[in-house]
Amino acid sequence: MLLLTVVVGALVYQLVTDKDFLTGRNEPWCATVEEEPFCSIGYVEEVLHNQTGRTLFQNNCAQCHDFHAVIVGPPLYGVMERHPKEWVYSFVLNSSKMVEDKDSAAITVFKEYAKQQMPAFAFSRADLDSLFDYINAQPNIFPVAAMD
Repeated sequence: MLLLTVVVGALVYQLVTDKDFLTGRNEPWCATVEEEPFCSIGYVEEVLHNQTGRTLFQNNCAQCHDFHAVIVGPPLYGVMERHPKEWVYSFVLNSSKMVEDKDSAAITVFKEYAKQQMPAFAFSRADLDSLFDYINAQPNIFPVAAMD
């Protein structure tokens, strides 16, 4: 049930943000996510401000990654909190080399996601900065439940 909620939530989020992008409208909207109000006021500008990062994500990452759900690779929301920035940049540029060099975190990711090789990318530092500015600007659409 949780997986279904995550997948449906991710699809709804993608449809809403793409609709705004495709129509060129930057109007505020509100929705309910698990009974918590979620409004785009302030988010639309923040999410769409980085068109370079969005384009890089759509053209290179979206086939295998989502922000909140597993497609082929791990969800990207909060990736910079799970790993140091330089590690993430190195992994994007050449994850296979990191696995070959026996980087324990790279090996863990490789094994956890069915030993799928992420392609190496020839992004510049500016490209990586734009890409991760865009990824980091994505809102967490799934409120964290309080643990008893």
